[in-house]
Amino acid sequence: ESLSVKGAAELLKEKKAEELFLQYGSASPDKFSGKDRKFLADILRKGAALAKDDDFIAHGLLSRSVSLDENDAVLFQLAEVEIRLGQRGGALEHLRRALELNPKSGNAALLLGIMLFEDRDLVGSEQALIKADKLRTPKASEWLAKVRAAHAQNQKEEAEFQQKEAELRNRLDIARRAAVRDWLAKASAEAAKDDL
Repeated sequence: ESLSVKGAAELLKEKKAEELFLQYGSASPDKFSGKDRKFLADILRKGAALAKDDDFIAHGLLSRSVSLDENDAVLFQLAEVEIRLGQRGGALEHLRRALELNPKSGNAALLLGIMLFEDRDLVGSEQALIKADKLRTPKASEWLAKVRAAHAQNQKEEAEFQQKEAELRNRLDIARRAAVRDWLAKASAEAAKDDL
């Protein structure tokens, strides 16, 4: 049976997300015209929303939707599903791509910033969250404050570590000089004994 946009629309109307996935989850983009690709991509995106209890099906439908018609909103949805599936690398990639397509996607910037914060990439996290905050994305300023506090704590710990390291180097230098001094004194005393 040939795949058609009309058939996909029927499955969506009947709320058959799994059947939509089985029939259209691997649909080749080149089998559809530009207009039909966009329409099918939208049907698959809506089908993914029906598959709320099955992230695997939602992921398949959203991935195919992106391959048919890449846009920032679907990439963001795909990233959310990938996070639930434990696919952090894919989620980060899709959030970055969403921001390339739409630099004003505050939600993508916020989620990217949160993920980078969790990965302890404070510089990347801060950059993403600054963007989200400028776009007035809810909760962006709260996350930005967390990142800046973590960054300040890291800087404080780094300064303390460097201070302790300097103190230890100083103690080792003092101990080394004392050992050399003691060795020279002992060598001098032995040389003096030999001269007698």
